[in-house]
Order: sequence, then C-alpha cells, then structure tokens
Amino acid sequence: MVATTKPGRLTCSLRLCKKNLPFPRNLLQQPDIDINGWSPEYQPPILVALDYQRYDVLKMLLQDPRIDSNIQNGQGYTTLHLAIIYDDLVALQMLLDHTHIDINYLDSSGNSALLLAAMTYDGRNPKREAIIDVLVSHPKTSVDIQDHRGRSVQLARLPATDLEAPDDNGVSPLHQASKRGDLEIAALLQNLFRLTEAFRCSFM
Repeated sequence: MVATTKPGRLTCSLRLCKKNLPFPRNLLQQPDIDINGWSPEYQPPILVALDYQRYDVLKMLLQDPRIDSNIQNGQGYTTLHLAIIYDDLVALQMLLDHTHIDINYLDSSGNSALLLAAMTYDGRNPKREAIIDVLVSHPKTSVDIQDHRGRSVQLARLPATDLEAPDDNGVSPLHQASKRGDLEIAALLQNLFRLTEAFRCSFM
C-alpha cells in the first residue's frame, strides 16, 4: 500500500489502496520517514486513507505523533473538510478525537468545516445532518466564523446565537429569510428550531 520515492519520504499507492491490502506498520517506525510527504504521483497517506475509507490506516496514522491531521489536499481542503465532502461520519469522529485537530481551520475558500457542512446541506441528507450535529456539539467549534463575504452560520438551536446579527451588507438571517418570502425558514429561525432543519438562508 505504500511506496518510498526516495529515502525519508513515505507515499501511498492508490492502486494498492484500492486492493485493500494490509498497511505495513513497520514502515512508519523508520525515523527518517516523512509521514506527511507529497510526491508527484501520490498524496500524503492520511488523505489517501480518507479517500478510500481505510479506517484501519487512518487510525494508525493518527496515532503517530508526526502526523499533520490538518494537512490540505491540492484543492485546499483539510482532512475535516474532506470527511464532510465524503459524508464520512466515522472518519470525522476519528479526526475530531485527534489532539492537534483544528476544527475551525479554514480551507482555501475561507470556510470552516461547519461553514462547509451548512453551505452544502440540502435538508435531505441524514448523514450530513448527523455531521452538523457532531460539529455543533463540539466544544471548540466557533459558530461565528464568517466566510469571505461576511456570512456566518447563525446556529438557531444555540441560545447564544443572535439571529438578527447582520452580515457585511447589514442583513440578518431572519430579515433575509423574511424578505425572500421564506416564511417557513423565518418561522423556524424565530422558534430556535434545529439547525439542520432551520435554514441555509445565510448562504442563499
């Protein structure tokens, strides 16, 4: 499953990863191995493990003190963002348990994991709903991080959230929903209903 392109560099073979072959743990025990290394052919092992849902490999890598759990892929997505894109709740929970994971780390578009999850939630995906619940309940999640346009995830289910807090254009989620005629969304906001049922109006 792994290949070394030169001394001190560890890369993952996508071909072998597809075959679900055992991961040779002894390679990780070599002190000069670059566990986070890139090569022209392969991404870092942790990203490949996420791609192919190799939870056994992901667990092994996260136990290594050298691992960069916030590493980004070529599109600027971190491991957490990728777990959300894949709707992979198992990987998400494993990553959140890692000591050095940054739940508020921004991708190349300036979106946190929670922002990305909310922006891409269509109201019909139970896996995404569960992911949002996990992110919301995490003690280190910042609910007020804004995207590059000044829009934040106004979490209706959290009492501390101000539903009338304006964005850069001076428009609050509640006012925006009402203005657009999204009466059901506005009602849910006013009643402090569940986030995942309540709205995506901050991103419309």
